[in-house]
Amino acid sequence: MSHPNPQRPQPSGPAADRGASPPQPAAGARPPAPVARVVAPPEAAAPAPLPAIVAGPRPSRVGSQPKRSLWREPKSIAAIGGGVTLLVAVGMWFAFFDGDGGTKSDPTADGSRATGPVDPRSIPIPRPLTGEIQVFTTPAGFAVLVEGEPVRDPVDRSRLLRTPCAITVPRGLRSITIAKEGYFDASESVSVQEQAATVRLKPTADAAGDAAGVLHGRFFTAEVGKPLPLATLNTPGREFDPFVTSDGLAIWFAADRAEGGGIYSASRSNPFEDFGPPQLAELSAGKGPDLPGSPSVSGDGQLVAFCVPRKARIRGLSRSPAAVLGDFDRQVDIRHSDSLDAYWPAAQLLADGDTGRLKVYWTEIDKGTTQSFVATRPDPLSTFGNLTKLSLPGGKPCLSADGLRQHAFDGKLLQRARRTSTNLPFSALETVREIDLPDYKPNPEYRQYFVSFDEQWLFYCPDPEAHADLYVVRLSDGPGWGFVASGRPIEDLPVVAQQRDPFAGATTFELPDRPRQGEQPAPKKIDPRTIPLPYTAHWREFAQLLADRKYDEAGRRLDEREKAPEFAADRNLLAWDRELLEGIRGFWNDVRAGVASLKPGDEYSQSGVKLAFVGFENDVLTGKFQEKEIVKSIFELRPGDLLAFADRVIAKDDAAGQRRMGLFLAHDAQALPQQAKVRFDRAGDAQTEHAERLAARLLQQAEREIARENASVALALIGKLREQHPESEAAKTSRQVEDGLYETGKWENYGTRQWQRGPLGEFTAAPQRVANSYLMWPEEFERFELRMEWKVADVSTAFGGVYFRWNILNGQPFEPNTSFKIQLGNDYGIAPDPTVSGGLFQIEAPRENAVKPAGQWNDFRLRVNGDKVDVWINGKHVLDTVTRNAQLPAKGIVLLDGISGGISYRKILLVEPTDPLDPARPPR
Repeated sequence: MSHPNPQRPQPSGPAADRGASPPQPAAGARPPAPVARVVAPPEAAAPAPLPAIVAGPRPSRVGSQPKRSLWREPKSIAAIGGGVTLLVAVGMWFAFFDGDGGTKSDPTADGSRATGPVDPRSIPIPRPLTGEIQVFTTPAGFAVLVEGEPVRDPVDRSRLLRTPCAITVPRGLRSITIAKEGYFDASESVSVQEQAATVRLKPTADAAGDAAGVLHGRFFTAEVGKPLPLATLNTPGREFDPFVTSDGLAIWFAADRAEGGGIYSASRSNPFEDFGPPQLAELSAGKGPDLPGSPSVSGDGQLVAFCVPRKARIRGLSRSPAAVLGDFDRQVDIRHSDSLDAYWPAAQLLADGDTGRLKVYWTEIDKGTTQSFVATRPDPLSTFGNLTKLSLPGGKPCLSADGLRQHAFDGKLLQRARRTSTNLPFSALETVREIDLPDYKPNPEYRQYFVSFDEQWLFYCPDPEAHADLYVVRLSDGPGWGFVASGRPIEDLPVVAQQRDPFAGATTFELPDRPRQGEQPAPKKIDPRTIPLPYTAHWREFAQLLADRKYDEAGRRLDEREKAPEFAADRNLLAWDRELLEGIRGFWNDVRAGVASLKPGDEYSQSGVKLAFVGFENDVLTGKFQEKEIVKSIFELRPGDLLAFADRVIAKDDAAGQRRMGLFLAHDAQALPQQAKVRFDRAGDAQTEHAERLAARLLQQAEREIARENASVALALIGKLREQHPESEAAKTSRQVEDGLYETGKWENYGTRQWQRGPLGEFTAAPQRVANSYLMWPEEFERFELRMEWKVADVSTAFGGVYFRWNILNGQPFEPNTSFKIQLGNDYGIAPDPTVSGGLFQIEAPRENAVKPAGQWNDFRLRVNGDKVDVWINGKHVLDTVTRNAQLPAKGIVLLDGISGGISYRKILLVEPTDPLDPARPPR
């Protein structure tokens, strides 16, 4: 195995910051579980704290508090610290390179070098720039979470901080969530800068009283040191080698279970909930040398890597760039060994924080020698090369998402090594927590554990060979690494008695809807377009009944709707539903026939356990396991067990029977998409026919929505159609349906410019400047979505944009400073600032400049929901912000700017969302 020289290290890249110690968790009854002993790390291993930021491992609340030392006096060591840091950096540089620029001899397994291991306390921990967010709610009293983590009361740390409050957080885009019993959780993204930001939320009451939301998550009040099983992921089979994404919302793991051996993943909406049902990403032979392990996923979610340990190989799953959230449809070979004796127990993908290039780290065991390596992929189209040997403390990769921390765990002691750049070696190990897990048996042939990015959670498998289930244990009350948001109560915003009257100077004739003094406002009218179409509501319910295996109820509903007059235009869709239901019922008859073919004593599988057949009557199956009878309805069995029975009577070349299996699997809540695909493939064109019918359902509903002037819902349905069935005939037809919407636009010329017209509703402003030149939509919006294409001429003065929230009262002429504007112009290649395309003009810069060169059409999408503004250019989310200006109305006019000229707009769709719940949402 060759080892080319590594790149010369650049000492840059901050380590994560840590926050103050959070409180003890609230007490409460919990199910029995193994108890782990958590003890504070030794004083000598603790990095230094900085003012307002706790750096390094935070002392546990269990045990005595550490004594104060010179290291904890920032003022007394300011000069010394700078000199030590410089000497360490120089020493690390010379230790890493020889005089000729080549690599030195291989590092030792414990991370030390000829000059000795780097003391982790010598690695500086930077302090981020912070800002303040003031959070107000109506009513007050809501708990506040920042990036999913609750903010604690500064006086009583056992309580959560409640609104109104001010919170100190690192600058940048931050996600704020509020939660309270009796209300739905509400969230908003806030751009935190030097000036304080203000957020006011009015959450919706939960009339049904569902125990949902972040405060009801199973892990919200988890005790430190008490292992909890990940019950939604565990089966009688084996689950091991967990990997959790940096946001804590997705988990990947390897498994050998009834559905098959391979790589599985599951997700959740917040870090305190249970994970949802796992999905199979890669199906392997499931036994022996083909059993995969140690999965990990790239930061952009486009590549999954996993080891095939006994074949000393790293394989990958990727998906096409157009299918960002689609199935992993491509297999790639990332690395492999030529040695017949090599064993690769673990690997991990990681983006280089300095270059952005993707790296893969792995461990090799060959003839008793353990070594670790890293390889780099220069770009997504290249292979992983530039192989380098490195010292990886702990022996197997368990790195943080920024690559600056490596964790090691032996069942009793959790340790970490640190570095300030991914091009530098790791420090010696330092203690994070002593946490005794009695059932944990370290196995060198598996990764076995993973640590969350904030070092608050340890995910693990106690014993991959015997006790192969997944567990999580809390390491600290709140984040153990990174900046922890702090806050304080503040006074609520005062009620202003006198505000600017937007109606001043207007006559009653101009404002017929304004209530008179003392007059009660008229009750708000319900827009009939917010009520789902009859078939839309039916399909949601019908598909859910199929998913829940409530076939008799689905049949009764179908009987009713086939006779109902409001479904007269949807008879063809109801006929498909009838055929679908009968096909699934036919599958259950196949299952019954397969069970009936068993003889007493015959073996069959149930949830991965072999049973001896006893009898079958009234859809109830009786088997025997170790002299104990197991009685279960066939409707309680897993899809894999049901397929085994059906396969006894249905041949692989029986297209009709395989189609029945595919229909069942495609709509059952417990089945996986890959299972349905296998059966449809055996049935010839059955999958194409099924997909075409699903696509046609969406298209027909979209056309019905257009007919009742509900363009926003129609577009959502069309978007869902193209996402789920991109190759269908309905997807091709949807282009014509969408193009027809451009002809319904109400854009009016406002000003003196003579706009040139073209196909697909094109408007072009000639390059010369013409004052007071706009295209205006003659209705006011508080919530809207604008989609269009735009391009600029190749002249430096070509600019335009979209104004919104203009107050048209009194017929006053439009002034640019009386509204917000999203800038669009000829600025390809220019660094982002508040005047670049996609930015909130003169207020906030876009995240990136995503425009194409002059002369090329750009895709544009603007979504305004009250104060919330999002902008996409050419598919990139370039602006996510909140607009607040008391001088501007909540509702206003939308205009397209044509003053500077040299800009063209086409395919313009301006729609007002009518269903915030998105009727295009799939039923499963």
